[in-house]
Amino acid sequence: MLTGLTGLAVRPRLLSEEIYSTLRNAIIEERLPPGMKIVEERLASELGVSRIPLREALHKLERDGFVESLAHRGFRVTSFTESDLQQIYEIREFLEVPAAVKAIPKLRQHGFGPVEEALAAMRESVMTGEPIKIVSQHVRFHRLIYEASDNPRLVELLTPFMELGFTYRVARRAGANGWDDFLNAHQRLIDVLRTGTPEEVAQEMVEHLQLGKRTSLSVLTAEGTSNRRV
Repeated sequence: MLTGLTGLAVRPRLLSEEIYSTLRNAIIEERLPPGMKIVEERLASELGVSRIPLREALHKLERDGFVESLAHRGFRVTSFTESDLQQIYEIREFLEVPAAVKAIPKLRQHGFGPVEEALAAMRESVMTGEPIKIVSQHVRFHRLIYEASDNPRLVELLTPFMELGFTYRVARRAGANGWDDFLNAHQRLIDVLRTGTPEEVAQEMVEHLQLGKRTSLSVLTAEGTSNRRV
């Protein structure tokens, strides 16, 4: 069975970074579904690339949590358990709360225009029912905040956690329960960043991430996968 990437063939000399981006997007969009074994030779043929840059891209995807190694048997697309999600949000809280606090001075100095534009784009994507765009704008929203912390390495560390394939599944399925809580939470975060104390920003960020964790876990549970990998 092919991976569903036929027709997405890329230039033979494509750099591993571009292959990484192509595969990451395919995982986020579930064209490469959770648990799927990656056959390197077949995938290289579909993409029209050699196996060397493909292998480099796969190792970076492994580092960022999108695929996992099968101990000398190749790779498969990462699947998630409840424990995995708990760990991801524990890491996110540890990193994102201080990043948001550190971003306060620069955001207040330069304004919240780009962040508000990202939220408006999220609202529009919700209205048009485009979960891929919701994920993209959601990542953009948070990146804009964390970039204001003036710590590029921190942003680089955080981005994969915000882009993991499961976020697309949440965006695609959580809409059945309505998007008011999701959108309102992002507006509250802007409001507190604009006028709140550092302590209030930290608390709001914790609550923001707790909402994300509850939503993710509810999707996992609703699929009947709490006790198995998905």
